[in-house]
Amino acid sequence: MDDDLRRITDLLEAIRGLDDWHRETARAREELDRRLWLYGYLAVVVYFAAASLVHRLSRGATHKGFMADEYVLIAFLACIPTVP
Repeated sequence: MDDDLRRITDLLEAIRGLDDWHRETARAREELDRRLWLYGYLAVVVYFAAASLVHRLSRGATHKGFMADEYVLIAFLACIPTVP
């Protein structure tokens, strides 16, 4: 009887350990998702900024005003969503 009780206790402790592990991995997964989202967003912003700069430099210093890709960049930056 004591042996059965010890096995049940060990099983319950193992289940608790798995539950803690599951919570920790879920928390780590959320943090990774948040970072990947932020880095992806920053990569898009840097891409549009670089494309805008290259486009402006290729047209020369005589062009005044904004280009279409700069309007897209401004609209993208204006609609910054909350990091999940």
